[in-house]
Amino acid sequence: MTRRTYYLPKQVAEDLDAAVEQLLAATAGRATKHEALAAILTAGCRQAPALAAGLRAALLAELAGQQEAGQ
Repeated sequence: MTRRTYYLPKQVAEDLDAAVEQLLAATAGRATKHEALAAILTAGCRQAPALAAGLRAALLAELAGQQEAGQ
């Protein structure tokens, strides 16, 4: 086990807390908070390639918009 600190937008942190609570409720409290967090983060890590493509596309669109505004 290790401890890390991450800086997140408030809404993301609230959504994460809600997802953890949902998993804990779904397991009738038998799962621990760290197990629920690990499950959520593992699922997100598996989607990293798709997430990277989406972020890249959004950044390129933002750059294109800035270039159009500057011309």
